Parts: sequence; C-alpha cells; structure tokens
Amino acid sequence: MKKLMSFVLVLVALFTCSASADVKRDQLLVFHMDFNIIQMRRDLVMELLNTASKSGYNAILWEIENKVMLPSITPAISPDAFSQEEFKEILAEADKLGLESIPLMQTFGHGEYIMNCPEYRHFRERADKSDCYCVSKKSVREFQLALLRDYIDLFGSRLKRFHLGGDEAYWFGSCPVCEKRDRMELYVEHLEVLSKELRSRGIRPGVWHDFLLDKKCLNSKAKLPDDYTVWYWDYSCGSDDLRAKDSADKIAKLSSSRYELIMCATCQSWGDNPFFVDARFHRMNITRLGAIARDKRYAGFCLTSWSIRQSLKRLQRPLIEYAAKRFLDPSPDSAEDWKMAIQDTFGSYCTPEMVDELFVSGRDLINADSRQWSGLKEGLPPPEGWFKSWCAKNPAKTKNIPIKAKSQVERTKRALNKWKALPEPNDAVKLAIRAGEIKIKQCEMVAKALKGEEYYYPISEVTSLYSLEQSPRSAENSAKLVLGFFAR
Repeated sequence: MKKLMSFVLVLVALFTCSASADVKRDQLLVFHMDFNIIQMRRDLVMELLNTASKSGYNAILWEIENKVMLPSITPAISPDAFSQEEFKEILAEADKLGLESIPLMQTFGHGEYIMNCPEYRHFRERADKSDCYCVSKKSVREFQLALLRDYIDLFGSRLKRFHLGGDEAYWFGSCPVCEKRDRMELYVEHLEVLSKELRSRGIRPGVWHDFLLDKKCLNSKAKLPDDYTVWYWDYSCGSDDLRAKDSADKIAKLSSSRYELIMCATCQSWGDNPFFVDARFHRMNITRLGAIARDKRYAGFCLTSWSIRQSLKRLQRPLIEYAAKRFLDPSPDSAEDWKMAIQDTFGSYCTPEMVDELFVSGRDLINADSRQWSGLKEGLPPPEGWFKSWCAKNPAKTKNIPIKAKSQVERTKRALNKWKALPEPNDAVKLAIRAGEIKIKQCEMVAKALKGEEYYYPISEVTSLYSLEQSPRSAENSAKLVLGFFAR
C-alpha cells in the first residue's frame, strides 16, 4: 500500500510539473517594453530583461518608436536613440535569456512621433491631429511598408510574430475620402497590405482588439482573416472601477471569435502618479486577466507598461513578478503571492499595506497633469499660459485641486514615515523614499500655485530622479512634461 501511495504521489508531482511546463511552452507570457516618450537607459533595459526572464516571461513586446535609428524615419529619430548596432546587441541578450522578441509598429493611431515632423504631416487623417494616419493615401502605405521592412531587418530571422498596433485610433476613417468607405473594410485592406509582407517571411501578424469591438465595425461584411493574433487590453477588468462592468461582455465576444487571443493587463497606465503606479488597482487587474488567460488556455498573457505615465520602472518590479506568478504558478492565496513579490523587491520588513499606502492613484490630480495636456501622446510640455486658460474655463474642476493636492501630501508623508523606519533599507526602498519626497514637492507646488501663493518648482529634483532610468535629454524632457503646467 505504501509503495502504491508513493507511486501515486510521484505521478501527481510529474503531472503538476508537466502542467506548469505546458504553460511555459505553449502559452506566451509577454512583458511590454515601451519607449514611447522616454529613452530608457541601456542598463535599465537590461535590468528589466533579466527581471522578466527570472520571473518566467518568455517574450518581450518591443514598442521602440523613434528610439532606434531606422532609415525610414530619419527626420523623426530621437537625438539620443540607440544605433541599430546597439539595439541588436540588446536583442541578442534577450535571445540569450530565452525571450522571444515581438516588435510593435503603430499603423493607425499613436503616430504622433512621426506626424509631428513637418516632413510627415501630410500623412495625417486630420490636419489638427498628429496621431492618426490617413491610410487611404498611397504615400502612407508606401511609408509604412518601408518602415515595416526596417523593423524586419532590425529584428532579423528571430521574428515569429509582429504586432501592427491599432489601438485608440479615434480619428480613423474621418477624412473626406476615408469617410466614404466601410470602416472595417478600410481597416482590413490596410492591414492586409502590410501582413502580406509578413506572411511571405513566415511571420504571424497581430493587432490590438479595438476595431473588432468597434460599434461602427461590428456589422460590416469585411472580416479580419483568421491568422491574426488579437491582443485584448483591458486595464479595469478585475478592479472596482466602473468601467470594469463591460469587461465580461467584451471578453465573451472575443472568446467566441476564431482568433488567437492574448490577454493584456498593465503595471502602468492612465491614472498613475508620475512617480508611483497604483499598486492595488493594477494588482486586481493582473489577478483577474491572468487567471482568464491561464484558465481559458488562450495564446498568452501580456503585461503592458505605458511609459508616458512616467512612473519609475524599477518600482514596478513587484507587479512584474506578481503577474508572472499568477499566470504560471499561482498559489491558492493571491495575497501571499503579492507579499512575496513585494518582499523580493523591498525586503522582508516591507508589507503589502505599506506599498498600498505609498503607491496610490494619481487620479485625484489628473486635471493638474501635464503629461497628456493635448490628449495625445506627443510628449511635449504645454504652451505657456495653457493651464491658466484652462482654469479660467473650468473653475469647478479647478476648485478642489489644491485640497486634493494637500491630501496627497499628508498621505504620502504618513506613508514615508513607515518606509523610513525600515531596518537596513535596500536600494529599492531608498528609491521609493526619494520618489515619495519628490512627489510631496510636486503636490505642494500644485496646491500653492493654484492658490496664488509662492511655490517651489522642483525641476532639478525631478530631472535627477528620472535620469536614474532615462538618458539625460529624456529625463529633462520628462521633468518638464510632468511639471509643465507650472513651469517658470
């Protein structure tokens, strides 16, 4: 009987290991490396790759934009962009770590870094909006095909998948020529021009889910071909946000489709403070979407990290590790997994409660936020006097900002008292404390400026903080973006 029980236990252990191995082998676990707006330092990129690999990720979604010197976008290239040789070395390191590299090239919306350049303004769907391409134009398709080939040359024979973007293209189909077309037909037609090039090289195309659930596209006879991977992003699913109520219906519609699906949660998105992400909000989102991706055996799970929010990447490490744990090998108690991820970064004395007290939402001050003052991902500080004008037009929204800023100051100070009392603080703890102290200065600036009082403008401190993760030029630009409403 004992021998029989031992045999059964061995079989159970082997099955468990096999199940875990199947997840790693058959499903993608992807970390999104986003260079939109910021130029990450190479040492940070390597650190994130190592964190991803050690945590169990097997792929990286690279959104490089103009941060690598590609010949097709010469006028738009960032002054501190990586050379192709430098980036190929980074890709080689990703290969060594067992991370599949998947490029993301925006083909509809979020083309600000291109269409803000005078040479490319004629690509715009609307003259007053720099984000959306007019894909009816032959010149746009020729340009994007050339850029696609630059990506293929850069990433080389390692390419198995390619992400063609397609999220938040708000103005798509609105120009006099495009508006005469069936929206979905035009969308599929443009994608197929690019995907033909990918398929000829054995590369699978992919897109964000947005157009597949667009009300203007649902009844169209035009359909996206079956061989696309659909990346479904939903950053409220699992949270107590009111938007989360639509998640189940959206997922159900996609689940009944014929496409390969990848569920996408996030560790950094709209609503985050410029220095800290909202840990509780993102944790709930990761927990729910990770479980859906795992249990439904979808093609994979992706953790996005949108850099325009500016929050420090190194302080997102607990969420990066937690996402991997919840997808690959979740324990029955998600709180225990979160505690382990926190203590792996901040040490054994740090508690989940301490993180939740310091890593909080920036939604209270979103109206005093410079990062997307135009509503676009331009990465440009607002023009002088813009916020003063906005306040004059929106007195009701402006009224409570100083009160909310003061509340953030008091809350952050209380949280920092606990962090400063931690014995033997490691580098991550010291970084969190430094970010907290700068957040206090930023909030004090907001409160005093809006009350007409003298205020301190912490541009040097914010620049210095961001320079730990970004190039000098990028850090300076990020600081001006974050503090832009109150620049002196």
